[in-house]
Amino acid sequence: MRRKFVPRPVAAVVQGEPFVDAEEAWMWTVQARELPALAGLFVLIWRTRQEASLTDERIRRETEGATERLREQLAAYKLEVAHTYASIPALREAERRLTEHLVRIEMKLDGVALPREGGRR
Repeated sequence: MRRKFVPRPVAAVVQGEPFVDAEEAWMWTVQARELPALAGLFVLIWRTRQEASLTDERIRRETEGATERLREQLAAYKLEVAHTYASIPALREAERRLTEHLVRIEMKLDGVALPREGGRR
């Protein structure tokens, strides 16, 4: 049969009466085991959060550097495209020349095709 916990007066504790209550002794045992475990979990969580914070900072620095390099490469590519590809006036001139040439070919074909059709009719 378990004894019911009855608080003792402070005077009895001061006079040195030992703990005899099993429930109270069990609570001290549980606390003696739980407190170090909780402290260990606290330290583990604290270290994990610090490592995650440092990792986040490192990743942010790396991505900022990579973003800056990509911007520089894109600017260099745009400059290369501006220098090497044809300009709009050059494209217009090429289109004009091609159109004139195609019109001359069409006129030659019209001159050749019309007499044949007229002769066969």
